[in-house]
Amino acid sequence: MREIHLSQDYVALVDDERYESVMQFKWRALVDRRKDGSIRNVYAVRVETLGGGTRKLVYLHRFLIGAIPGEHCDHINGDGLDNRMTNLRICTNAENHRNQRIRIGCSSKHKGVCWHKQRGKWQAEIKINGMGRHLGLFSDETDAARAYDVAAAELFGEFARLNEYTQTAVDIHTAL
Repeated sequence: MREIHLSQDYVALVDDERYESVMQFKWRALVDRRKDGSIRNVYAVRVETLGGGTRKLVYLHRFLIGAIPGEHCDHINGDGLDNRMTNLRICTNAENHRNQRIRIGCSSKHKGVCWHKQRGKWQAEIKINGMGRHLGLFSDETDAARAYDVAAAELFGEFARLNEYTQTAVDIHTAL
């Protein structure tokens, strides 16, 4: 594994065998921020000048995996600077969204869980094709998170991003 030093003191990781092809270009950090200014993710990018002076951003992860326009590329561990080939995969837009981290500003520290004010309980919910599916109400926040994890492992397989305290998606899926 090799490090690529970027602007703003960020470092991207690439496999040893990809280092030479990557270093033919100058890469910089692109910081993706939320509306409140906090950092959502950081990616390594370069600017490519096309005919007529038009410029486009080339993302390191898309360059490495050879993604064509219209294809999505997923960082398995959610770290936009970890561009080792074992951490990258071509996916659909839906699969990419299934692997997202928990959103900031939610009432729960767990993915797929929120506080149901009227019932005074934790609600587990999962989105499938843009539609929410209710998984139950729970007195314990962790129990609600487990319900989400079981459903996510069953429905999303390898693209399920589970809550950090639980087993892997494979372990949960095989336990079903």
